Amino acid sequence: MTHPSWGTEWQAATLPKEAPDEIEAQRTMRRLKRRRRLILRGSLLTVGRPLAVVIAGMAWVGVDGLHARGELKIAATQVHVQEGQVVKGDRKAAAATLKSLQTYAASAREDTHGPHWYAARASTCCWRRTQRNNARRAVSPARSSCCVRPTAR
Repeated sequence: MTHPSWGTEWQAATLPKEAPDEIEAQRTMRRLKRRRRLILRGSLLTVGRPLAVVIAGMAWVGVDGLHARGELKIAATQVHVQEGQVVKGDRKAAAATLKSLQTYAASAREDTHGPHWYAARASTCCWRRTQRNNARRAVSPARSSCCVRPTAR
């Protein structure tokens, strides 16, 4: 169908027809590309989401660790202040400093607790156990049942 204002020369023109095999090949290539994109997108989401959760958890543990470190540094300076107060015999000031020191230590302890810290401890515990077992195997291969230990005489 043509527009009436195009004229007669446009009505006589025909579009070049492609071979049906070429059209089918193009469709197949589009399907394959679409399928590759979907597989890639799915695999990136499958790997990316848990990886993002792990990275966020590590950042959370790191920030809490920095907060706890700051609290413990303040508590450490108060220990030195309290030592001086005890040496001088100032009981009231030493008691007040002790209360403040306990508050900072408790705050540091609270900063290092929570579900993200439990997960971090569990993962490092498993990692250490694996490293320890690998180190034992590397150091003493004589523990395996196929090796015979020399006896001391």
